[in-house]
Amino acid sequence: MTSSVDGLSAKGIKAVAANVIPVLGKALSDSVDTRQIFPPNEQIPDWSNIGVAKIMSDATIYGYLGTGFVVGPHTIATAAHVVFDRDTNSTYNIDEILLFDENGSESSFTPVEIHTPINYIADNDVSDFDYDYSLITVEEDLSNYISFNLGAITDNATNKFTITTVGFPKYCYPDVNTVVNDQDDHTKYLSQGNITSVDSRGFYFGHNADTVTGNSGSPIYLVEALNGKTYNTVIGIHVGVYNTGLRFTPHVLKFFKGNTNIQY
Repeated sequence: MTSSVDGLSAKGIKAVAANVIPVLGKALSDSVDTRQIFPPNEQIPDWSNIGVAKIMSDATIYGYLGTGFVVGPHTIATAAHVVFDRDTNSTYNIDEILLFDENGSESSFTPVEIHTPINYIADNDVSDFDYDYSLITVEEDLSNYISFNLGAITDNATNKFTITTVGFPKYCYPDVNTVVNDQDDHTKYLSQGNITSVDSRGFYFGHNADTVTGNSGSPIYLVEALNGKTYNTVIGIHVGVYNTGLRFTPHVLKFFKGNTNIQY
């Protein structure tokens, strides 16, 4: 499938104008996985957070592209490299978005628009992951799956917070030969750790939660209890570079929550 940037439709994926363009792409490959696992492995099957999505595509060898999470009634956030391949400037079709209830029962949702920053696509001498975030718009109402708030951490956040990340890894380390997620098998895994560093430019933070191929696009969030209620506040997206989270800044939050190109 080819992406459309001139207002023409491509298999139901509509073009969007201005500072974002519609793209579809890949996330999983046979390349060497450079991400680190911090022993002991703590990837635990967990269906409790219903706002985490699996992005499906039959154009990939494993049948899915990566992970995303619901941020609005019709929008799902993910990493840009999950939906766009800058190496070949090629795109893949997203067949469907899967969301799961607390028992692991799936529901399918239809993607209609993909929004990715032009700075990521153009790669204007920026770091590979400075703009590694995208929005997927779906046709159906996602209101019942909204389970995250969005927020930002301070520069001195190192080791102060326990973080949680949830997604759909291809395997669970150290058993790299057993695939736990593909086009037919779906298991959501949770991992926890700490923020270990915040880079000097303020774009990223390092963490030691276990993540592997397929976790790209996963939310990295804080779990807080207040007045008898539990709040999940996403502070970054897993971008797959040595256990690195793309840090939420006002610019990223505006892209997610104040994007004037969203048609729904």
